[in-house]
Amino acid sequence: MYKVYVDVSRREVDSTDNGTVHRGYIGYPIISFLMLKKLLPINEGLMQSLKGIPWRRLNEEYRSYARVMEVIIKDKGLSESEVNKYIDQVLSVLRRMNLKRVQKYNEVIEE
Repeated sequence: MYKVYVDVSRREVDSTDNGTVHRGYIGYPIISFLMLKKLLPINEGLMQSLKGIPWRRLNEEYRSYARVMEVIIKDKGLSESEVNKYIDQVLSVLRRMNLKRVQKYNEVIEE
């Protein structure tokens, strides 16, 4: 379980996931939180297809997010164009939100 901090009015976010703490980007716990709060678009069908995927194992095995996505799209029989369109939609909204990481947490909490 990760800690997540979001203050949309101040455009501030933080989380205890590796990507946010060590690489400074907005990691998936923040993105998931924003989706739950309906601040980012949700594709229900795609969300159901992606349930139960061992993301950590795949990321460690392939060491490439692009390669992991190729494997998942193929294995799940997903439309690559639909997946990419959705990713583009989410990233577009995130860019418009102009969120910045503020250091609220210093530790990484493993899931």
